[in-house]
Amino acid sequence: MTYGDLSKLFDYRGQLFEAMARPSLDNPQHSEFQRACLWLAAALGRCRIYGTDIGECDGVLPSNFAIAAARELSDHVHKLITRMEEFAKEWRRTDKTEAEEFENDDAVCGFLFMRMDFWAAFIAIDEAYQDSLEREPKADGTFRKAIAQVVEDMKVLDAEMQKHMDILCNAAETEMLNNSRAMLTGEYSEALPWWLDGCLESVFAEQQVN
Repeated sequence: MTYGDLSKLFDYRGQLFEAMARPSLDNPQHSEFQRACLWLAAALGRCRIYGTDIGECDGVLPSNFAIAAARELSDHVHKLITRMEEFAKEWRRTDKTEAEEFENDDAVCGFLFMRMDFWAAFIAIDEAYQDSLEREPKADGTFRKAIAQVVEDMKVLDAEMQKHMDILCNAAETEMLNNSRAMLTGEYSEALPWWLDGCLESVFAEQQVN
């Protein structure tokens, strides 16, 4: 399946427009504001990494949206770290049923899809941060703190996920990794994140030999 075939399966432009239309974006005091900002950042980031043309709607996130998205992303990263820890314990249980084995295999790709979404969201957040620095280099320490925090949190997440490469490498049995790589465009296809750089396939191949 080619990138052109794959891209037709996902309406990233439509996802962006849907995210932009969320009513809670109009009210920073709304309980769902931060979450809506993160969904918007992830949708915009997907358009970036997959080369989706968004025409006249293209642009960077407003700073207040990006700050809120960064804070929400940090919260989601913390939750995924905990889930990864719990999942690793569940995976290594020796008394799992066949149904549980199947669910665990499916969950492996779910973790990697979430990491892809976090990557996409961060790209849109960082784009807004770099834009703010160009306009006002010494402005908004709040933005600097929020993005520094999410960078640190994602380092912790990656360290936790890489501790369990023997589990995550099972995604190599599916087309998830190949498809994800095939859909990336431009600079994002050249500097691959660790979960797409071939290391998971290498670990999987070693496990099959052993």
